[in-house]
Amino acid sequence: GWNVVVSSPTDDARRLTPIETGGTAPITRSVFVDLDATGQEWIGVGGAFTDAAADLLRGDEEALALLFDPTRPDGAQLDVGRLPLSATDFSASSWTWEWNAASGSATPPPEARRAVDVVLAANRINQDLRLVATPWTAPSSMIADDGALSVEDEDDYAALLGRQLDWLLAEGVPVDAISLANEPGHVAGYPSMTMSDDQMIRLAQAIRPKLD
Repeated sequence: GWNVVVSSPTDDARRLTPIETGGTAPITRSVFVDLDATGQEWIGVGGAFTDAAADLLRGDEEALALLFDPTRPDGAQLDVGRLPLSATDFSASSWTWEWNAASGSATPPPEARRAVDVVLAANRINQDLRLVATPWTAPSSMIADDGALSVEDEDDYAALLGRQLDWLLAEGVPVDAISLANEPGHVAGYPSMTMSDDQMIRLAQAIRPKLD
């Protein structure tokens, strides 16, 4: 037989909850791929380097190889990762980068440095690893009372993203893309931030020249 357990970090009713499977074996499904039908480009498979993942993987070369080694037939062969630029719902404490608006400088906290160490270890195993940098939230000073990015701080936030990318690239992190927020339509009790569509357009226009 087999057992299924679901869990949620935000729903107390779904904390390690056993699910009735209704059978003794997994259900088989067939998937057919039409090679003549083109759509979005598939660039790879991966996961997020959250604080929890970084804590579990730090110094565990076997686990890193099992996840990222492209030659391991028994491994996951992951080749894409999301690198949080702030604390997430998988963090033991809240953190963001220190931002100095007067000097336009940004300082990565220890949590960011620890995650980058794990990313670089994974990159040594898989040199084709691609990273998407993703902020779950801006610093609290840039967040309005409703959990949205403050309109008055849009320029500072765009500048912060640029400084974060500068530091990551200087550290050798293989950043391939960046997003403006994790879930711009959702605010929760964990680090999060909402953005309107118009705000995202303005931010994209502001950050685009910095990416050059």
